[in-house]
Amino acid sequence: MISLMRAYLIIFLFLCASLQATTLKDRVLAADAGDYVVTEQAKNYSILLIRQKSEDRLVLEEISTPQLQTSWKKWVEERAPGATAWVVYEIDLKADKLLDSYSFTQNGWLYMEEGSHFLTKLLTLPLKKVERAERKRIGPAPLAGEDDRRSLWMPQAEAFQTKWPEDNSRISASKIDVYFTSSPFPTWIEVHEGHYDFKIRALETGKGLESPRKTVPKRPTQSYRGKG
Repeated sequence: MISLMRAYLIIFLFLCASLQATTLKDRVLAADAGDYVVTEQAKNYSILLIRQKSEDRLVLEEISTPQLQTSWKKWVEERAPGATAWVVYEIDLKADKLLDSYSFTQNGWLYMEEGSHFLTKLLTLPLKKVERAERKRIGPAPLAGEDDRRSLWMPQAEAFQTKWPEDNSRISASKIDVYFTSSPFPTWIEVHEGHYDFKIRALETGKGLESPRKTVPKRPTQSYRGKG
């Protein structure tokens, strides 16, 4: 099973984002190189940066740390002191496949087993827009027969939901809630896993961030290509 921090990256890449079957990938393509989002999950933080973007390729950079930073841009520009992971992902936008990934912290390429990531599977999951009457609200539920006058949770965001297929994975048959505001990045992701769920929230979004890692090494032999 992938790390929960990396779950944001994968869901960010490939979940559908509207009733018209528009994909979240389309939102990414509307963003620019240098756009980034900072997320928090269980007191761990990750910054996800669009490093490069073209019609058929997307390169993302993810840096993780247990320490909250006062200036995320400055922290990255200073080469992210104390980072626990720093990984670059190259994605084929035409085939919706992860082509390669390189870890600066491990100084090597990452070989992901087919069962350890869910890129193509998440691509097929349609998001259904959650109507106002069904959205999460703040406070205890009213008594039977009473009108529900509670305030909407995240009232300015659009709420969507999907369901993971039954596949014997940790999140098999789990519901996934995804909230969007004006940013191409999800504001909130919540995965319900029966007796356990996890939440990933966006703390900050921004533009104009350039990676201090100017080059990414290339494999000396043929790049690994997952079957998806």
